[in-house]
Amino acid sequence: MNISRKGGAIADSATKILAKGPQSFIKTDASRFPAKERQAVRALIIDEEEKAAKKSRREPKVWGNDGDIDAILLATQIGAILICNDHPATAVARDSYQLATAFFATILAAEVNDGNMLADEAAEALLEIDDLGIHTGLRAISSMAITQMTVPPGF
Repeated sequence: MNISRKGGAIADSATKILAKGPQSFIKTDASRFPAKERQAVRALIIDEEEKAAKKSRREPKVWGNDGDIDAILLATQIGAILICNDHPATAVARDSYQLATAFFATILAAEVNDGNMLADEAAEALLEIDDLGIHTGLRAISSMAITQMTVPPGF
């Protein structure tokens, strides 16, 4: 499965989600949120990243995260589901901001639940995404893991 082709399963899933309304995907910029709020989210993400880096014995990535910060603040503001492939940012959104969160695996699990895709096809697509070095939301990708995922309301 080619994840970049038009009409692929991920593109179809994204189209389905975006069709739910203009608030499901909103571009924003840093000036929209106060610096104090952004700094608080950044500190939480860096703390999560440092914990994860220590567990896996690697150097923490403590730069960037501007998009994740904006997404967390915006999702909090409008009560949206946060779709993110950064594990520390997702942990902050889920644990500190009580947001419903989703990864690529969540999107494809929703497609499997809706009967639009077989679990084996979803697993194959996630393995391709994982091969690109992008976090999918599952540590062990399998059709069984996909069918056992909890999909947040709204997908």
